Amino acid sequence: MASNFQRKVQLILAEFFSAKGFKYEESIDFNEGNKSMIFYSSPQCKLSFYRSQRDGEVNCLVGTIGAVNIDLDSGKWLFLSSLLSEGKDSSIEELLAAVPDSPKSDEEQLCEIEIKLRQNFDEIVKGLIKM
Repeated sequence: MASNFQRKVQLILAEFFSAKGFKYEESIDFNEGNKSMIFYSSPQCKLSFYRSQRDGEVNCLVGTIGAVNIDLDSGKWLFLSSLLSEGKDSSIEELLAAVPDSPKSDEEQLCEIEIKLRQNFDEIVKGLIKM
């Protein structure tokens, strides 16, 4: 049975998944559902959507095709933000300015991730090749 978070991911990213050939692989819940990971794969790469209920954080990791889903420390997975900021130095002021004034909903965070993926997918795949 799909979790609420899995349904949100699928709803918000359905068009992107379809356009890029992503297929659902699996969902893993930790700490009685307080942390969730959902994995998708395509011919170019893998995506993992992460949600921490305690931290109010939703994030995305990008992995190589051969990345093992549960082994996120293998060096074959990178946070989406790391791939997009590679080679760019941000000042403390820029980093602090990016922190929101109030918490964002899961849907807002997933929409931001979808925009980044859609706008930067070719760059993301090229960044994985360097790994």
